[in-house]
Amino acid sequence: MGRYLYNGVKMNSPIYQELAATEEDIKSQYEELRKNQKALKISEERYRLAVEGANDALWDWDFINNKFFISDKWKEEMGYISNSNLSIIGRITRMLHCDDVNLAMDALKEYLKGNKPYYMCEFRMKYKEDGYRWVLSRGKLLRDEKGVAIRMAGSLSDITDRKIYEEKIKKMAYFDRLTNLPNFHYFQENMNTKIEKNKEYFNFALLLIDIDNFRNINDTLGHKFGDKVLKEVSNRLKKFLDVDDNIYRTGEDEFLLVKSCIGNKKNASDFAESILEYFRNCIVVDKHEVYTNVSIGIGIYPQDGDDVFTLFKNVDSAMYSAKEHGKNRYEFFDEDIYNRILQRSYLEINLRRAVEKNEFILYYQPQMNLKTESIIGVEALIRWSHPKEGLIPPGNFIPLAESTGLILPMGKWVLKNACLQNKFWQKSGYKPIRIAVNVSALQLQQNDFINTVREVLEYTDMDPKFLEIEITESTLMSSIESNVEKLIMLKKMGIKISLDDFGTGYSSLSYLKKLPIDTLKIDKSFIDDIKNSVVDDGITGEIIQLAHKMKIDVIAEGVEKYEQVKFLKTQECDKIQGYVLSRPVPSNEVEKYLKFI
Repeated sequence: MGRYLYNGVKMNSPIYQELAATEEDIKSQYEELRKNQKALKISEERYRLAVEGANDALWDWDFINNKFFISDKWKEEMGYISNSNLSIIGRITRMLHCDDVNLAMDALKEYLKGNKPYYMCEFRMKYKEDGYRWVLSRGKLLRDEKGVAIRMAGSLSDITDRKIYEEKIKKMAYFDRLTNLPNFHYFQENMNTKIEKNKEYFNFALLLIDIDNFRNINDTLGHKFGDKVLKEVSNRLKKFLDVDDNIYRTGEDEFLLVKSCIGNKKNASDFAESILEYFRNCIVVDKHEVYTNVSIGIGIYPQDGDDVFTLFKNVDSAMYSAKEHGKNRYEFFDEDIYNRILQRSYLEINLRRAVEKNEFILYYQPQMNLKTESIIGVEALIRWSHPKEGLIPPGNFIPLAESTGLILPMGKWVLKNACLQNKFWQKSGYKPIRIAVNVSALQLQQNDFINTVREVLEYTDMDPKFLEIEITESTLMSSIESNVEKLIMLKKMGIKISLDDFGTGYSSLSYLKKLPIDTLKIDKSFIDDIKNSVVDDGITGEIIQLAHKMKIDVIAEGVEKYEQVKFLKTQECDKIQGYVLSRPVPSNEVEKYLKFI
């Protein structure tokens, strides 16, 4: 075979073969490079599409070359400042909200020092069209082999919607919807933070302000009107605030006012008195004039409690002390109040046990017809037979029973056992008499009250005409419309209705025309001064005569002297009840009166 030349080189020579191999290698490398370039181009396109399509901004900070990269989309939206005279930090900080600059820089410094595993911070940035928006910035650092920071990359996420939602949730959790005032939860967190930061130098007065008789406003004028009154009260209280003061709504009709820089009782007293004086003027709501006096409990930090929980507890007890002493006043917390609270707590525990173990008994006080001088009825009166302290009168535990709701099971027990006792007397052959049972406002307000009375009468098999329900004026007025409806239903059942303690509350004789009352009980305070006071003589006589004109019987309670009996006879009073006849006695002692009917 002949020999061939390739570019002057024999094709079968070693040089030719080496050149051919080199050419193949170059071709192979070229193909590999072309493939890599194509893959790189595809990868870059994917990266570009991902960056442009992402909601988050990607950023890259080159510390060595002092270059900062951020996604073009976010540059445009934020109106990115590209002034070359500004440093990288300058460019960024100029876009941050002034209140967030230190926050963002401190977070970055902490990360660069190695105190945090990664950089993360929330702050507000200036956008070209939308003003400031909330963003979450996250990043990681790259260091060289010597540990020097050379690069940092991360992302910016728009979290404005989340922040708005969080703010709504926070407002729902920490702010009162009606008045827009911060609530008790906010008070706790805010004051705990302030005390922790300034424990040695912080001093303030805490005032718990409660609207007196606010329930009457709701019951008489409606809850919507009551809400308007609460708004007006909150607006009035805001007028007493200085720059460093705060006010919170902590209950339906309660407000907490934190008065800073008050560390003594004299200044706190003056401040509280100014509030009381301001609220002695009427509030005008929907053209209605409403008088809303307030009761105030006061505590001084740290004397009356060096933490929020203790201080509020003590101020709360001081406010209730102000209520107990007549309302429309203020009281400072002291140890006596604390001891009374402890005693009340002890009494409540024992009272709950008494309800569970049925430690109650009934006493009965006879009632006499003045014309026939015969016993015509008795009033059932509850007593607490305490296993250690003996017999406890109702005045010592009934108010507590009403405030705790224990009056409900106690009241049902009284009604049932009074009817059982009256039925027992009837079965024993005694002439039937009427038995009077006291009913509290809380009992009367229960939806099932009428059914409860009906069930008791069916259970005891007692004729309704021998039962008399006694209510006080305050009980009747607590929810006048619904209470009157229930009293009318009781009357239709054949039960008699008696209005107790007349003259000490809200009622007037003209108002009695509208009420389903059978008997009016003149309060003991009018009876005590008969023959000693011309005024009381006249008032008592007028009550009796006017009540008779409305076909209402009158019974005088608390009668203790024969002179009072004589006067009441001359005024044609129908019945009497009191020590002149008998003290409240156990059931077996009542029977000696029943024998002579």
